[in-house]
Amino acid sequence: MDLSLEGYDVTMVRTLDLRRWAGQWVAVDPDGHVHASADELSDVIAQAELLDVDDLEIMRAPVPGEPVVFGLG
Repeated sequence: MDLSLEGYDVTMVRTLDLRRWAGQWVAVDPDGHVHASADELSDVIAQAELLDVDDLEIMRAPVPGEPVVFGLG
């Protein structure tokens, strides 16, 4: 859900279950479905570029128990 607050675009946080891809880079659509995964960022980007899917978000799936970095870290 997107909100507009005085010139800022705010996106509501969503929780994804990415345990299956722990430690890998993934390309996820707005519905939370993983369309590509790889150990290296460049590989998942290359895979995502070949897909006919809009609005993919690329992120690293966290390993359970490891600290999660938000923002610029």
